[in-house]
Amino acid sequence: MLTFMTSQTPGCSKKRMVRWPGLALKMAHLKAGLTQARVVSARNTTLPGKSPNQGPPEGRQLPTTSRVGGPQPLSDSASTAGPAEPSFSELVPQLFTRSSLWQNMTPRARARQLWLLLRTGLHDFVEKEKRAELRMACLTHGLEPLRRLEVAAGLYSVAQDPVGRRFVVLDGAGCLHLHREDGWAHEKLLAPIALTGLVSVLGPLGSVGRFVGWGPTGLAILRPDLSLLWLSEPGVGRAPGCEPICCLPVPDLGLLLVAEADGSLALWKFRSGGRSLVPRGSPLQPPPSSTGVLVRLALGPLAPHHNPCCFAAYGSAVLTFDLHTWSVTDMRRDLHKT
Repeated sequence: MLTFMTSQTPGCSKKRMVRWPGLALKMAHLKAGLTQARVVSARNTTLPGKSPNQGPPEGRQLPTTSRVGGPQPLSDSASTAGPAEPSFSELVPQLFTRSSLWQNMTPRARARQLWLLLRTGLHDFVEKEKRAELRMACLTHGLEPLRRLEVAAGLYSVAQDPVGRRFVVLDGAGCLHLHREDGWAHEKLLAPIALTGLVSVLGPLGSVGRFVGWGPTGLAILRPDLSLLWLSEPGVGRAPGCEPICCLPVPDLGLLLVAEADGSLALWKFRSGGRSLVPRGSPLQPPPSSTGVLVRLALGPLAPHHNPCCFAAYGSAVLTFDLHTWSVTDMRRDLHKT
């Protein structure tokens, strides 16, 4: 194949066409698939006055390919006056530019060698693109599913430990599963006592007693290593048979909200730097007009010049509790209908 190149001689206003034997490489697709590669080789044509085994004209180098970067498109024109633009020869091993064996090859033999090199490079490119497609993308907003955790014995509770950078999963068999932030399992422990729920304590109170658990035996405080630190005494702070079913720490105030099985809401206070709990006031019962069982607890916003409060959802009704006076201040019914 004849490749015609246009060169501009300094001081001359005319352009001349030079016939040059070479190899024109074209790739139809060089993207994720890199499924096709075409090499257009030339027939054995020589310049006038040149032998078939001679190399390219002086000052020219044979366009070649790079095993690392792959083929690049050929330039249609080049200027001999200005600096030469980067070509394939800058990325090709010296074997293809300075080797006498390469210089003595016919264009057909050179095309075959370049095709073998290109075929190997295409395989590397395809594998690289496959790995890039399987790599997890990073989102700047929204939620992205990372991993699904299966708990064979049934899931009871999940507590997030920001300080320890882990999740603690409580299952129905009384085991504690420790998972890293990315969800990978790290360790499995047996709970020190029978528990039905677990929640983490944030702030300075959590430096000693990191978790609060509850179950048939009452309330319990666990250390960061999930060993037992404190256990409530039977009958203290609750009526007989009133098992705690949900807890909500209020670390800024050093309080703990405890929902009991009979629908009442109790308030406890941390003592000794989070090493124990004592009841504060009597448990509050929901108004008789409220129907349904307690299903959720939530803290209210800490607004200036307002007493801290919490919300308790009883079916379709929501009650507001003042944490300072420990009383019911508001009740909204049938919120799901509004």
